[in-house]
Amino acid sequence: MKIVTILVISISLCFFLPGCKKKEGPAEQLGKEIDKSVEDVGSKFKNTLSETEKKLGKATDNLKNSVNSFGNRIKKNTGTTDRDLDDSDKEKSDQDDN
Repeated sequence: MKIVTILVISISLCFFLPGCKKKEGPAEQLGKEIDKSVEDVGSKFKNTLSETEKKLGKATDNLKNSVNSFGNRIKKNTGTTDRDLDDSDKEKSDQDDN
């Protein structure tokens, strides 16, 4: 008999206790909304930062390509080679030492 009574009480508690859940007050609801808003802003900030980083990387690559292209045109128009430039750097260094 004791086992049946304990079983009935246990089963009853399983059904009735979830119904006794404490309702959230307005401050608790507001706190959850604030938390969600902060998470959303953080996520959007990270996405924006990532996109900006990609765009800056692309802009840097484009700038490097433009500078290299411009340098190549100067070399072509003046008949200068990379070796000529290296030699002139050595000569300048030798002059600075004197």
